[in-house]
Amino acid sequence: MKADVNTQIDGRNRSAHAFHMFAATLAIYYLNEKHIRLGTKSGYEEIIRACPPKMIEMAQYLIEKLSAKDQEVAEWTAELSENPELYIEKLETKTAFRRRELAFFQFGKAPAKKPNPSLARSGISSHYLGRKKYIDRKIEEAIQKGVKQIVIPACGLDTVAERYASEHPDVHFYLSDLSSVIEERRGLMDETFYEKFFDARKPDNIHYDSVDLEIPSSLANSLNFAKGFNKKAKTLYIFEGISMYLAPGRIRSLFDEIKKTTPLHEMIVGIILYATKAERATTNGTYKAILPLYKILKDLVCDNSTGKRRYAYTAKSPYDLQDGLVNWRVADGNYRKRRPELFSRRAKTMLTLLEVKKGRLAYQVSHETFFHFVPI
Repeated sequence: MKADVNTQIDGRNRSAHAFHMFAATLAIYYLNEKHIRLGTKSGYEEIIRACPPKMIEMAQYLIEKLSAKDQEVAEWTAELSENPELYIEKLETKTAFRRRELAFFQFGKAPAKKPNPSLARSGISSHYLGRKKYIDRKIEEAIQKGVKQIVIPACGLDTVAERYASEHPDVHFYLSDLSSVIEERRGLMDETFYEKFFDARKPDNIHYDSVDLEIPSSLANSLNFAKGFNKKAKTLYIFEGISMYLAPGRIRSLFDEIKKTTPLHEMIVGIILYATKAERATTNGTYKAILPLYKILKDLVCDNSTGKRRYAYTAKSPYDLQDGLVNWRVADGNYRKRRPELFSRRAKTMLTLLEVKKGRLAYQVSHETFFHFVPI
């Protein structure tokens, strides 16, 4: 549900991207409901219990509105409730795209021309839920510590501000994105949306603006003119699903602007730690600038002129975000029951559940890790 910069995906693909974020959440939810009806276990019971009910309800509402204006999205939606397993399998196969590099990581050699099917279980569906729960927790902790401003650049169609703003009227949420995305957001989260979920109009403490993060100063300029924004107040910034679209130099400049604009700040930043050559070479620029972890952290954490650390940080990997929330033994067992042909001795590449686990862990080494940066 996150935005892209000006060289990235167009409006139609942007809607489809938002759809898949909502759909992954709903697929896990529908799959769990299906197992409840059958009297069996899905493996996702805890992660669904950890999700705020309003997040599920808002995802259902928004996905229906997206489906109404996009035939391809409507076709995906029709499949969701009827066969959530198939949707999850398609999404996870599609996102497990780092096969060659992961094979080096996992086995020390390149794979055969036919990819190992164990690498098609990426865990991306429940990762979306895990990271939403993580961000919710960080917002709750920040509010308890006295944070009065929460800034979400590249907000996309995320609903976290809507879920917290009415409960905390003294906390202001500043949401920004490209103008086309903000326009789409206004159209989807309209008066009907707020009447349905809040019995009222949009809360006064939610503020929208158009910002292009390719221009690092644009965020600071937007905040400087935003209603009620206080440079001296404690502020939390949340960058989810956007850093991989920005060159490291721009990220550094953006963080410098944040430090000048709001000295009392903390940041939650999602960073993809590794990208393949193929991903770096994509024509629309996606992932081109991703560097090894140590270079990203050095650029964000250290002052180039003095070499001194600017931030302390903690990190949660995609696997950490789901730890204790997903029973992988049960979930992988259900996958084996659904696809017995992959585990048969007659299969060309016979799988074991251990190989499925290794493939998922290898994929998650390279997916979006969330860092909590605190100024030193």
